[in-house]
Amino acid sequence: MIEISNIIIKISRLIVIVTLSDLIMSQGHPYLDNFVSNHILLTKSKMESSPMYWQDFRESYYRARAVRYSDSLLDSLNNGISSYEIVVYKLPELEFFKNEALSGKKFKYNIKQAKKVSFNVNYFSTSID
Repeated sequence: MIEISNIIIKISRLIVIVTLSDLIMSQGHPYLDNFVSNHILLTKSKMESSPMYWQDFRESYYRARAVRYSDSLLDSLNNGISSYEIVVYKLPELEFFKNEALSGKKFKYNIKQAKKVSFNVNYFSTSID
């Protein structure tokens, strides 16, 4: 008798978990829409609120990319793309931009050194050569 009641309890827990996950992950659920829009707005505001935002560094580059991408995601939400699709397909890229901005890495500049000129340039010549 105890085993049957344990099985019934486990089955009821499974039904509750499946029902809740279905409610949360359904494509048109208002809680998911609200959560996604709030997460995008929070990420955008945190990326914009740094003094590094307009400077010429790696961090500012990824901050600006995150802000532009979050604007496009908010526009996509307004144009009818479901929040579930944005969570599955688009939010990982926004999180990548945020993590790269906060990683503290430096740019790796590949600057080619100019070769030393072994001839004199005649700036006053009238010929095309």
